[in-house]
Amino acid sequence: MLGSICKFLPKVNKVMVGVSGVLVNGTLIARVGTALVANMANSYRVPFIVCCETYKFSNKSQLDPFAENELNNPDKITSSL
Repeated sequence: MLGSICKFLPKVNKVMVGVSGVLVNGTLIARVGTALVANMANSYRVPFIVCCETYKFSNKSQLDPFAENELNNPDKITSSL
């Protein structure tokens, strides 16, 4: 639970997370809540280590969260429901 992270961070010596990918500008593609854990680790001065397979490094650079979203006709989406 993310709510109890403040209780455990003073007791740990490092935080390790796995991510889905790393973009060329250092941006991480990770699950929801990873940024919160990273910020809390920074607040407590606990090292934050990111683990990712090398084949998941990408040459893309994502500037906004909608850059890779697929745009489609809303009528096609709702007609299949």
